[in-house]
Amino acid sequence: MDKVRHYIDRILKQSYLTKREKKLYAEEMETHLHCTVEELLKQGFSSEEAVDKSIRQFGSTEELNDELTKETYGYSGKSIRKASIGLFLLLLCSTTGGLFLSKFGVHNRYVEILPIFFMMMLFLCLSLLLTRKNVDRICLASVPLLFVGGYLQAYFQVFVHAFEGQGFEFTLFQNLFFSGVYDTTGGLSDFSFEVMGVGSIGLVIQSIILYSICENRSIALLPFGLSIVLTLLHMVTFRLYALIGSSINSPVYFGYERLAQGDPARIVDIALKSFVCLLIFIVIGLFDYYISHRKIRLIQ
Repeated sequence: MDKVRHYIDRILKQSYLTKREKKLYAEEMETHLHCTVEELLKQGFSSEEAVDKSIRQFGSTEELNDELTKETYGYSGKSIRKASIGLFLLLLCSTTGGLFLSKFGVHNRYVEILPIFFMMMLFLCLSLLLTRKNVDRICLASVPLLFVGGYLQAYFQVFVHAFEGQGFEFTLFQNLFFSGVYDTTGGLSDFSFEVMGVGSIGLVIQSIILYSICENRSIALLPFGLSIVLTLLHMVTFRLYALIGSSINSPVYFGYERLAQGDPARIVDIALKSFVCLLIFIVIGLFDYYISHRKIRLIQ
């Protein structure tokens, strides 16, 4: 039955499933194929003919791989790969195009925000591989919402002046998800740490809400992943803008430019969020362990 195992391995190859899931699917498919082979043997087929016919009846490896991936993630593996490659190319083009335009003095908020948009879409596309059911995909779609709010406030001043009559600007989202970018006091001030802490707390709350809805630990931690990815993207792109000598009038740029001047606020921000993410990962893991063992005890 080596031929059957090889056939199953080809189906599961590049399916992006976990080892445990691959093992379960392999056992299920192997059982089904063995039953088919036994029936064919009873009908008078030789062992080799029975195996070949059972494999033909089961279907082509490529079609089954796509079907399996689509059943698991909601989309075929081919679609996810194509979309990811396309978005990555758009990210490269928008970043390169932005640098080219900036070199010749053409720079605005749209030039800055386009790579961010494609980065978000690429992140979400790849994150589909962490989903297992529709509720996971719904939660995944909600991951960037608060970040979008931050960018809308930072670049388009959405709701910033909504409470002008009360004498203050509503900048909650931009402060929450840019973690001290707007601190211009120089160095790692108390304000920077305060905003970083608030930003991390905001991500913790979002993670808890996501986990309570989908019970998928990977999806629950995505807000931290997206935050770190976007911070790194800003660090790289704005540093490149500085290297080509572009003169940029952007509040976001000023915050990240300070990194080049020896202000490690961005690095501290990433380290803080990574630490909190790890902490949440451990806490959720322990919670899952406790719940599973409690269920076992109740059954016993």
